[in-house]
Amino acid sequence: MIDLYLWFSENFEKRYTECQKKYGSEKMPEPFLVDRLSSERENLLLITDEAEYQHEVDKWRPLKTIVDAIYKELSPFTEQNQSVKLDLSKLSISDNMASPILLSLIYERVCRWRITSPGIISNVPVMEYLSGEGIIVPSYEKFKKFRNEVNDFFNYLMYHQKQKFSEALMTTMTTIDSPNLKMHRVAQDSALERALVEGYKEEALTGRILTNVEKGLQSVNRDTPMLLNNYPIEFIDEKAILRWNNKDCEMPPYKNEHYFCRVMFNSQHPIKVAVDWSIIFEEMEEFPDKSKGRDDSKDMRSIQDTMYALNKRVKDVFNTQDSLFSWKNKSVVRNY
Repeated sequence: MIDLYLWFSENFEKRYTECQKKYGSEKMPEPFLVDRLSSERENLLLITDEAEYQHEVDKWRPLKTIVDAIYKELSPFTEQNQSVKLDLSKLSISDNMASPILLSLIYERVCRWRITSPGIISNVPVMEYLSGEGIIVPSYEKFKKFRNEVNDFFNYLMYHQKQKFSEALMTTMTTIDSPNLKMHRVAQDSALERALVEGYKEEALTGRILTNVEKGLQSVNRDTPMLLNNYPIEFIDEKAILRWNNKDCEMPPYKNEHYFCRVMFNSQHPIKVAVDWSIIFEEMEEFPDKSKGRDDSKDMRSIQDTMYALNKRVKDVFNTQDSLFSWKNKSVVRNY
């Protein structure tokens, strides 16, 4: 392998700047993968063959595996230039399969390879990168957002696979005995099967009795708890809401929970960093009874109660079992 050394003239920067002004600077193409994931959702709905759908699942799974593995190595406290090393063999992903995925992450500008020297052109950093070494993540937040989009797509992929090809829908239904009705082997009705596969349960079952199995399948999406780390959570102060996965969790404006979030989502208090209850108390505006003097025991309890009430509100609205905040050693930690 040969390294190529480049020497530039003393006025190179001046000439380069003049060239940019004259001809314009060439920009990299816009990221494409996230847009493709969006269009793929529509294509998935058209697939009716189970083997073909499974092929799509297998095709996208390595992307999720690699993105999750990189994200696992990142520190939320370091925003720029984190170095990551992956053992692709432990991820059960071949080099041929990993290479286009890693290149796509560069194209999305969420990763890059290590630059050894600005004056040397060599394929060593590129080869290291494609083998799982020397992966540089320039921005934790940008990568986190990208990872959420990838996981959102894959969850969508898996959910519709269950909806389309669940054995429960195609299995012979148990005979239902009723005073006025005896329904046999509903799944053998080809028209009903076809309608169920296409997702039109309500229309398909008009005039029929829903079995417990079908009722359970209809409630899967509603009852299955969601993970808060699948999507970024945003506090919108002027509306007194928490926004997550396009859902809004409303809080009573200018009350305890609103002021509590105003403090905990302040940039001075990052995620995973404990904030002493007394600091939260002092920073909360117009906190009840604040003007009457300090009662540490009572005031600390008020902060605790506010945190627990907010956790319950978030769990109910976002259908999750995750706690947005945790209490530890008289301090509060924002987990997401």
